[in-house]
This record gives sequence, structure tokens and C-alpha cells, in this order.
Amino acid sequence: MGKGNIALESGSEPAVVFEKDGRRIQIALRPGWRERIDREMSKDKELEQSLYYYELPERDLLEIREG
Repeated sequence: MGKGNIALESGSEPAVVFEKDGRRIQIALRPGWRERIDREMSKDKELEQSLYYYELPERDLLEIREG
């Protein structure tokens, strides 16, 4: 994508991996969140739900692995 420094790979869950100079970090949704978002999100509550997820502490929503 873009300048060629971002690649898109198919997967069952949303996740990103950043690599630079031999360092790596992976960020993914914690188990169960994808299903909850899919179940609760609707056009009528889009703004309310988006703000709710935005305001959650990162540690509650995301798994962050360095290595």
C-alpha cells in the first residue's frame, strides 16, 4: 500500500505488526472483542459505540507483544 512499506495480509482477527531495525511489535484485539463489536455495532449506535471503544484503556482492548 502507499509507498510500498505497508503490506496487507488476510487473517481471521485484526492485528498489526511493526518491524524496524530487528525490533518487532504486534498489536491485536484481545479475544472476544471482535465478536462483541460485530454484535453490538449498529448504524444507530455507531458514534456512541465508537466513543466507548476509544475511551477504553488500551490494556483492556489490546494485546501488545514485543519481541
